[in-house]
Amino acid sequence: MNSSRISVGQQFIPYVDSALARVGYILPGVEINFDDVGNKIEVENIGKYAIEEVIKEINYALYREKIYHETLPLRSKILGD
Repeated sequence: MNSSRISVGQQFIPYVDSALARVGYILPGVEINFDDVGNKIEVENIGKYAIEEVIKEINYALYREKIYHETLPLRSKILGD
């Protein structure tokens, strides 16, 4: 299987661009695009990677970006920025 479509929950939509930027350096050569009409991430040409690995990395990056943005105000208060 060289392609797949991954559904993205509404709560993760604001973080898709930054998450996919992270995944781009973790999985070089994999073509990843976001279909904002269907809220799906399209993955093609996975090459040497297992599709399960690609899906795992994308979901993990989405989760990390969401947590990062949600905790940024708190971290700024703690650090006094």
